[in-house]
This record gives sequence, structure tokens and C-alpha cells, in this order.
Amino acid sequence: MQDLADKNALILKIYTQVTEVKKYRDIIESFINSKNESESLHYENKLLIMNIIPILVLEAILNAAFFTAFDLSGPDVWLNSAALLAFAGILYLISRTVRSDRMASNLIVVVFTACVFFLVWRYYQQIGPAVWTIIFIVVVFGTVSVNRLTLGVLTLSMIVIGLYIWYRDIPYEMGNRYYVAQFFAFAVLFLVALAMQQINCSRYKKIERYLEESDMVLKISADLITVNAENMAEKVNTMLKRSGTYLGVDHAVIFLLSKDRQKMTASYEWCAAGQEPLIGGIASYDVASREEWVDQIENKTTWIIPDVNELSDKRAVGEKWIREMRVKAMISMPFEVRGRVCGLLIYASRRKQQWRVEHLKMLGVLANLLSDTFLKVDSEQEISTMAYHDALTGLANRAHLNLKLEQAIESAAQTGEKVAVAFIDLDSFKAINDTSGHEGGDEILKMVGQRLEDGLASDAMAARFGGDEFIMMIPGVRDREQAQKVVERVMNAFNEPVMHNNSDFYVMASTGIALYPDDGEEPKLLIKNADRAMYAAKELGKNQIVFCTDTVKKETERKIELMNQLCRPQLYKELILDYQPLVDLETKDIVGFESLIRWKHPRLGLIQPDEFIPLAEQTGHIIRIGEWVLREACRQNKAWQDAGFKPVRMSVNVSAKQFLSPDLIKVIEGALTDSGLEARYLELELTESAAVNQAGYIPGMLADIRAMGVSIAIDDFGSEYSSLSRITQMPIDRIKMAMQFVSGISVSEKDDTIAKIIINLANSLGVKIVAEGVETKTQFEFLKKRICDEVQGFYLYRPMPAAEIEKILSSKCDYV
Repeated sequence: MQDLADKNALILKIYTQVTEVKKYRDIIESFINSKNESESLHYENKLLIMNIIPILVLEAILNAAFFTAFDLSGPDVWLNSAALLAFAGILYLISRTVRSDRMASNLIVVVFTACVFFLVWRYYQQIGPAVWTIIFIVVVFGTVSVNRLTLGVLTLSMIVIGLYIWYRDIPYEMGNRYYVAQFFAFAVLFLVALAMQQINCSRYKKIERYLEESDMVLKISADLITVNAENMAEKVNTMLKRSGTYLGVDHAVIFLLSKDRQKMTASYEWCAAGQEPLIGGIASYDVASREEWVDQIENKTTWIIPDVNELSDKRAVGEKWIREMRVKAMISMPFEVRGRVCGLLIYASRRKQQWRVEHLKMLGVLANLLSDTFLKVDSEQEISTMAYHDALTGLANRAHLNLKLEQAIESAAQTGEKVAVAFIDLDSFKAINDTSGHEGGDEILKMVGQRLEDGLASDAMAARFGGDEFIMMIPGVRDREQAQKVVERVMNAFNEPVMHNNSDFYVMASTGIALYPDDGEEPKLLIKNADRAMYAAKELGKNQIVFCTDTVKKETERKIELMNQLCRPQLYKELILDYQPLVDLETKDIVGFESLIRWKHPRLGLIQPDEFIPLAEQTGHIIRIGEWVLREACRQNKAWQDAGFKPVRMSVNVSAKQFLSPDLIKVIEGALTDSGLEARYLELELTESAAVNQAGYIPGMLADIRAMGVSIAIDDFGSEYSSLSRITQMPIDRIKMAMQFVSGISVSEKDDTIAKIIINLANSLGVKIVAEGVETKTQFEFLKKRICDEVQGFYLYRPMPAAEIEKILSSKCDYV
């Protein structure tokens, strides 16, 4: 156990010695790498204490041992050793008790000088001329010191010691010439030491300034790393304060150049304590009015003005403008973003200022930091704009709308107010696109968005939802009446036309409104219900404002369900066709049938075509449904012929979208080929509205169909404005008079007159006229008298399934 303890003690002793050596080495390295004069003085004191104390202790021991060994011991020897130990003790106390580095350095100098005096005074008779060795060592020590007092006191001490030795004339063979030579050498050495110390101190001051500047720039850089649009003002003002304080100026200002590069605006400023801000009186300037600014912006030059009163070329650097700012000295440096000058970084002082090269370099770094800062914020704003704003109109997009709507709902939940969401869909915007082109349409959409935004209060929002759909979010609403007033006021702006390319465009819109919390408590549901109300507005005739109600919600839910059901593959197993006979007024024979589609849903029951056909038009399912109807009608007509019934034509309604399909001819051919029905027994009915709206395309398609042998009929004739001139250009076989005119026969003279005109028009054009919707004998007799060719309606036959039609055909009874 004792061996282990001894071993541990030895290890601890070695570790302690190694640690002390490492500590001493670290202090030397810290002294060499000192950042400033104060830090250098601190480590200098540590080195002096660590070196001088051991030397004094060692000298005390050697003094006693040396003189005792040569039998010269006595009271003087022990007094010398005791004095050296006393000096060492005093230095140790200074290192332990004095906290101020400057005070400790001065006390060390005093003690060290006293020690030198003591050594020379006690040993000069034994040492003789060698006493100057101590003096030269002390001078060398003074050259590395940063404390001028040290060199001064030591120099004065050496002069006194030299004079003392000369005065005492120690008993050695040397004359006055020797002493003069020594003093001359000492003077040279002193001047060299003074110069070396001056260089050393200058180096420390320069390093100190550099490190202070680097530390300031580093703090500014670290601070600006976290800059964003919200904290930018705070971060930039902090940068101006730090840099302005370091430079010792009165004002630090950043002027920003406008996007059109016409104005320069003071946007950020720091001023020293007691100074009035400059921005109040010089907020903005026209760049063109300042030739010096034009030069700075175009050539990216920097102004350096130590004193405005000493300018030789006053106009070139804007002497008048500098005096307007009430400053005397200035430095102005442009900074860039994406290679273009975007502003000026200006430091100004009301007194003469000495600008150094280091200042220019530092400002160059700050200008680069500013460039990076503005680039970062600009990039973030661009990303934010792309993420939260519509690229075309500049309005908020869906993401931004949802965010703001969530915030408005949270606020309304606390205040008890309502939030209105208005869904706006432009009516017949396709016609505007067709008239002005898509580029013109885009411009009109921009103007529409601007009008919506201009009509709203600052806390409200207009957003583009997509295409020609917009949404307004209006917070702080009390009730429906207030919401309607706001929406009506905004929409009244569209009573004035929108002008594009010197043409006026009247923009109308259907608007649906939903309220929080009545119609939903989350953004998606509110927008959904506002959308439902908008569709209800369109069904009322467009250019309407409709609130979401329970009825609107139920009808919309029904439509959504039907739309979903239209997508099911088993749909075509649920579709059925009824057939309504067409009767010849002269012979009273059945000369044809009109196929009428029905949807017999297993859960929803029988669904009429006027409910699901428009939905099929919207969703695009009408193409496949129309093809199914065409094939089934052809198959049934051929089946009746094969059963021995008299061949008659089968009329099939074809939607406008089917006529626009390039595959329509192939579909017709396929239906005829697969069923085996001759083309002359097939008739296609096209509504007048479809024929009129697609007048440029329809005639050619109709001609191709007629060339196949298929006849063409125009349905709902007379219901479309300005249709007569267009109908005359179309290759048709029959005109079917709109039911609204037939129902008015013998009720309204106007309807009687219109019915007569339509019949006469058909006869004049050489086409057959068919009256549909005949429900009374009076109507039947009127049409018969007016030589109408064919009729159909409940007065004669209702639409019936194929089995019932077969019974009628088999009975061979009279048709009236």
C-alpha cells in the first residue's frame, strides 16, 4: 500500500510540474497574442512576477552560499539575502492583492527599480564596470514593455546609477573618457528602446482597433443573419447605431432608391445622443435634381468629405445638399442588390472628421452586408408573394385567403361578430375572352381584381380563387343586411364598364354569400357554402347576389350527389328511354318518336332529365350518355321494324357538346351500323340555343350529317334572340316550335301571332314544322287550321316505355 501511495504522490508531483510548465507557456503565448494594450499589460505583469520572484529567491540563496563558500560570510551577506527575499515577498503581495493591472505594473516598476538600486549600491565595489550589465538588461526589458512609465523610470534610474558610480570613482583603472563613452552608448540604447516601445505600442493600438472593428462587424453580421421583413427595421437601425458609435459620428442614415429610380428616400436613421434626426426635414428627394446622386448611382462612386469647408470642387460632391443636412463631414457609399445600386449608406458628423482607410474598408463590408440583407428580405418577399398571391392579379391566393380567414374566424369567435365570405363568378366571361383574346381577358381580370380590392376596407380581403372566380372576405359583420350592403357597394363598381384597347366591356357577376358561424365554422365549409349560393344565383338568371340557406344547401348537396352518381359504371344499367309519338296532322298517323331519357336510380328513384342532364353537361358525362341514347334509340327503332311495325323516324336529342365533338360522325355511323337502322329513319335534334351559340361551326357539321341521310331538326325554335337570320343558313329538315308559344295559343294574341309567323316561316323555307307540347284540343285545332305538319304532346300521347308503344302500334286504332 505504501508503494502505491508513493507512486501516486510521484505521479501527482510530475503532473503538477507539467501543469505549471504548461501554464507558464500559455501565459507567454497570451502575452505575444495580446489583442490590446490593456490585455498585454495584464500578461506582462504575470510574466514579470513569475520570472523576477524566482530570480530574486535564487539570487538570495546563491549570495549566501557563494560568500560562505569563500569564507566571506558576515552581516552584510545575510542582509543582502534578506533584502532580496523581501523584494520577492513584496512582488508576491502585489500579485495577490492589487487588482488593477495599471497599478500593479507601476508598483512592480517601483519595486524593481529599488531592487536595481540596491544591487548596484551593495555590489558596485565587487562588480565594478560590470554593474552596467544590469543597466543594459533593464533597458532591453523596457523595450518589450507596453508601459512607458517602466521605460522612463528605469532610464532615470540608470542615469542616477551611472552618475553615482562616476561620482564615487570606484577603484578601477578607467577615466572620464570611459564614463562618457558608456553614457553615449546608453543614450543610443535608450533611443532605440524608446523607438521599439513606440512601435510596439502602435502595433497594439492598431491590433486593438482592428479587433474592435472586427468584433463590431461580426456582431452586426450575426444580427443580420436572422433578419426578415418583420424585424428588418430593428436590425438595420441596430447596425447603424453600432457602426455610427464606433466611427464617432452624429448621424448614420440609409437612403433607398425607389423602384422607378426617380426618388431617394431616407428610410433608416440613427443619431447620437443630443442630436436631432435628419429624416424629418429631408425625407425624400428627386434623384434627377441631384447631379451628384446621379453620378453615385450610375458610377457607383463613394463620397469622402472630411470637412465641407475645405472642398475644392463643391458642386461635384453636393456641397449645397450637405449644408442642407446641417453637417460638416460625410462619407457616402452606395450599396447594390442584384448588381444595381438600391441605396446609399451615409455617415455624417457636425464636426470635422478624419476618415481612415480602415473606415472605408469597414464601410465596404457593411455595404455588402446591407446588400445581402436587402436581397434576403426581397427574396423572402418574392417567395411570400409567390406563395400567397395570385401571379396574374396580385390579389391573395387560396393559401393566403385560408390563412386570413382562419385569423378572422378566431377573432370573431372572441368578439361575437360574423365573417362574410362572398364567392364571385364572372358571368359569360368566355365571351369576353373570345372578343378580346386571352391576353385581353387577363388584363380585364386584373382590372376586376383591382376594383374588388379598392372597394373593400383595409381589414377585408379580395382573393382570386381561380379562373374567373374571386372571393371577398369581410370580417366584423353584424348581420346579413350589413354583409349585403358591403357586397352590393363593391359590386356596384361594375356598373361602369371596364375599358381595354379603347373598348368598353361590361362585367357582370353572380355572387353567393356565406356567414360565419351560421353557414360554417371553418374556412373550407364557408367557401363551399358561398360557392353553393353562387350557383343558386346563376340559376336565378345570373348577375344576382344570393345568401346561403338551408334550401340552397340541400339543393346543392343533391346536385353534388347526382354528379357523383353520374361517375358510377352502373349508370348505364339504370338509364331508360321513354318514347313520345309524333303525329301527322293530316293523316293522324304516328310518323315518328322522340326518345326521352330517364334515370331510374335504385335509391333516389326516378330522376327527370331536366335535373341530371345539365349536371351531365357540366361534368362532361353528356358525351357518353348521348352516345348511349343514340345507340339505344336506333336499336329500339330497328327492333320495332323487325317486329313488323311500319318504319318511322326516331328523333334523338343531341347536346351542343356532342355536336362539338370531332367523333360525332363516327358515333352516328357506329350506332346505325350496329343496329342495322337505315339513316333516313334517324333524326337528330339540336336546340336553337346551341345552334345559335355555335353558328360558326354547326352548319358544316350539319351538312356532313345530312349527307349521311340523317335528318336534322331545330328544337325550341323561337326561344333565342336574333336566331331567324342564322337558322336560314343552316341545312335543316324540321323546325320544332318552342312549347312556350304553343301553350299561349288562344290565350295570348301575341303567342297566336308568333305561332302563325313561325309556321309561315317554315313553309317559306321549305322545311317541316312540328309543334310540341300540345295539351288541348283548342291548340290542336288551331295548329291543324294553320297547316302545321306534325304535333306531339300530352293531348295525343304521353312519353311511354317501349312496351306500351308496342301495344299502341299493335292496336291499329285511330290516333285521335
